[in-house]
Amino acid sequence: TRWLPSDLAGRRQVGTRIGRRARAPGSFLLPMNDTKLRRTRQTKPSVIWIDRITRVVITLGGIGTIAAVIAVAVFLFAVALPLFLPPKLTLVSRQELPVDEPWRLVATDTEKLIGLGVTSSGRWIAWSHRQGKIIADNSLELAAPITAISASVGNEDFFVGLANGSIQRGQIKFEESFPPEAEVENSGEIKIGDERIEPTGVIKRTRAGQLRRTRINLAFDPPIATGDSTPITSIDHTARKPGLLVATLHESLSVLLHEVITKPERSTKTFSIPKGDARPHSVRLFGKGNRLLRLHEDCSADRFDVKTLSESKLVDQHGGDDTDRMKGADWIVGRETLLRTTQQGRIDAGFLVRYDEENPSNPDGLTWTDSKILSGAGDSIQAVATSAKLRLIAVSRENRSVEIYQVTTGQKIASLVLDDPSPVSRLSFSPSDDALLIGQKGSCWLAALDL
Repeated sequence: TRWLPSDLAGRRQVGTRIGRRARAPGSFLLPMNDTKLRRTRQTKPSVIWIDRITRVVITLGGIGTIAAVIAVAVFLFAVALPLFLPPKLTLVSRQELPVDEPWRLVATDTEKLIGLGVTSSGRWIAWSHRQGKIIADNSLELAAPITAISASVGNEDFFVGLANGSIQRGQIKFEESFPPEAEVENSGEIKIGDERIEPTGVIKRTRAGQLRRTRINLAFDPPIATGDSTPITSIDHTARKPGLLVATLHESLSVLLHEVITKPERSTKTFSIPKGDARPHSVRLFGKGNRLLRLHEDCSADRFDVKTLSESKLVDQHGGDDTDRMKGADWIVGRETLLRTTQQGRIDAGFLVRYDEENPSNPDGLTWTDSKILSGAGDSIQAVATSAKLRLIAVSRENRSVEIYQVTTGQKIASLVLDDPSPVSRLSFSPSDDALLIGQKGSCWLAALDL
């Protein structure tokens, strides 16, 4: 019960002054009906709806935030998971080709749209990996059949050694362009991801909606006489100012160096390397072209200083193995680490190391060292390929297996077994090291390499 002074009965407001007068002597309080002063509170419907909507929005926002965090975690897990999985080598497609001779060269472009194969007779075929159709089938203008080839992934220039002892320089170009819609007939019919075969390549619509045209261009310079008319059994080349340096091993066992200048005028100078006692198997030039390695069939090697081409000097000899025979030799990235394979299936890698200059073991203070044995004796090796960017090698064996090795660790990281028992004549990595071409008689496989 609330009380008010008698002289203020009926007034609805109670202030400080009223309270003081109520406590004054002689005043009395009267009860007053409390319902007249009670304030009724009524929430508007709009406030109720705003409150409900706000509650729903906050609830959904919280759920969405949790879902977004979970989605990000799942995405990061999916991205990181392949790092903990072993690499895989998986066959993607096989192209049947009308050839009855082994491949001397197989190659593909960065996007793996076009495959290219060159045979010993100079016949070259280009095809679409995705559609399995032949794009071009032509013959090169060669002076004689190809007996040896020097090519590396990602390098447009390559050299072939011919049966008549001459050499020829070739160029492979996968030319890419983005033509406007108006230049492509019925361009609207090409959907995103679709390809259309053209006379010398393919055109594809990218995910961004652009048209990407990839064309192949294969050309050869006129042949260069080497001074030895016997067939060339091994050839290697590297860039060296003012042009290119080419080393050739002939059937007559002679080793020749050719300084090839292409600009401004084409010219060639030839120099000879002294013969040795062992039968040579192949020749390889180091990265800058200042050193030459002559490999022998007994796995021994002679190293020459060819900084001055007219005064080549033998500076080092590496011992061989009487129980095995050389199969092949290929450079790893940088042309400073050499990969060697033997007929017993052994794979090893070697490079040069420098000794104390005050007491050098060789005139230039360098010596050859076998660093890693990637694989012991096993099934005979048919073909070998080295990667363009990573220190990877691919090896095919007689048991139809294809193996990928990491040179740095010396471990085999991936492998597969082919269904076709035909020998593998050529292997080649893609320029981005994410695929492998496997050339067999009458066909060529494309295998995806997931690292």
